Amino acid sequence: MITDKRVAARIAELEAELAVLRSAVVIMNGHARVKKNKRAGSVLDQAVAVDGARRKGRGLGVKKYPPKVAHQREDTAKALAVIAAAGAMTSDAIVAKTGVKPGWIGPMRSRGYLKAGPDDTYVRTKKVFEVQPGR
Repeated sequence: MITDKRVAARIAELEAELAVLRSAVVIMNGHARVKKNKRAGSVLDQAVAVDGARRKGRGLGVKKYPPKVAHQREDTAKALAVIAAAGAMTSDAIVAKTGVKPGWIGPMRSRGYLKAGPDDTYVRTKKVFEVQPGR
């Protein structure tokens, strides 16, 4: 939940980062006074840290999953494709045909990729599963 305090805190954080970056630009352009140039190293270090945090955590471009997670998601996509092609399948048939663990079906059902069909079977839904979604 977004509150006024959280918004105000975020604004203050961004303003502090902006002040550091502006100071760095002034120093790099040579327009700072001699007194401020004595602390130029620390200001530039702060600016580099702020820019690194911005690049790291603020969603520049598409982030990719780590290799292990990407591999797991590929396996999930393959299993969902097998279920979609086969139609309604029991949980035992899904485990046997796709090689997934029996506990895999519950999360896929709760996330909307599978739904319960007649006679204790599961059917693939139309919900799209992306291996590497834009996060």
